[in-house]
Amino acid sequence: MGELKYFFSYARKDSEFVLKLAKELRDVGVNLWLDQLDILGGQRWDREVEEALKTSRGMIAVLSPESVASNNVMNEVSYALEEGRLVVPILLHPCDKPSRLRRLQHIDFTAGYDTGFSQLLRALGIDQPSQPRTQPLKVFSQLFTGFGIRPPSQPREPEVTEAAGERPIEAPLSERPPIRTEPAESESLVIEEFEPPYPKTPTVPKGESRRAKKTRFPPEQPPPLTKNQISTILPEHVVVEEPAGQAVAEPVREKPSEVRHLESSSGFIFFSYARKDKEFALKLAKNLKDRGVNLWVDEWNLPLGADYDREIDKALDDCRTLLIILSTNSLESLEVRGELLTALDSKKKIVPVLYEGVRVPRQLRVIHYIDFTGSDPDDDINLEKLIVNLK
Repeated sequence: MGELKYFFSYARKDSEFVLKLAKELRDVGVNLWLDQLDILGGQRWDREVEEALKTSRGMIAVLSPESVASNNVMNEVSYALEEGRLVVPILLHPCDKPSRLRRLQHIDFTAGYDTGFSQLLRALGIDQPSQPRTQPLKVFSQLFTGFGIRPPSQPREPEVTEAAGERPIEAPLSERPPIRTEPAESESLVIEEFEPPYPKTPTVPKGESRRAKKTRFPPEQPPPLTKNQISTILPEHVVVEEPAGQAVAEPVREKPSEVRHLESSSGFIFFSYARKDKEFALKLAKNLKDRGVNLWVDEWNLPLGADYDREIDKALDDCRTLLIILSTNSLESLEVRGELLTALDSKKKIVPVLYEGVRVPRQLRVIHYIDFTGSDPDDDINLEKLIVNLK
């Protein structure tokens, strides 16, 4: 088998689109492997797929609700990412992208096939054919229409006589009828009006400026909330009565015991870390667990034999907060970055822990972090600060 370039990963339900795309990519010189085109009769399907994955340089992953739900597709994508292959995601139908692919820019085919195909060629580094120029007459006609004028019709070609290839001989200038510059008495000059494609600008009488016509009104002020409305909107607050009779919402002050322990009913916290920081991360997680923090840690919460990617995605969807360990290793980890982006997209609360002196990612610079650089995960002061931030 020769050297392969791009492996096609997709769900069977998307076969019609994939076959069309694969054939057109081959027509422009893309070297790719597709099971329906390259596995011969009598060959072992699983062996051929595995061999193609090993020898491919990159992967084109077609994303749809069916492919995201397919174990085969997710396994192929995981293998390509773990081996450091180039993965080009194609969004065929709107779906929830797996966390591992959220950091990768996808090619959007939902806006149209031609647009997506051009973007895919650019991503693969393929020269695209030059686009045909717009016909001058069409542009000229559009210009006339924009000013509300009927565009001149396209000049007709002289009719061909019965003899093939012969055209009528034009009369000399002296024998041609004079050109009429005015309409005959029996004719009336008719000028057709056309409605321009844009709204007409209203006329302003002389002496008045356009600005004088604009009147600004102050925005309407909403009526003050009643005590019942405030209680409905802010159930966790207490409504007190001021001397003037106006209802004011005042936050409830927490008891010291409520700060130290987080109840499991409030939702769990997803623990995101790099494998190379496992020793520090698991010590910190254990200390938080001992203090009543409801953490979800893959090392502890993944059941045996479970699909790793699906369990991670489900935990990210169900959690209320993401606790992320920031270090050189985590910033280089595609897994951690994907989990962070998933949490940001879902508008989850994010609590960063700075384990090493690294440049904080742009998305987290406005969020307060707990600094564990140079300190032990058993540091009581930092642990108390972290617990308060996780509340």
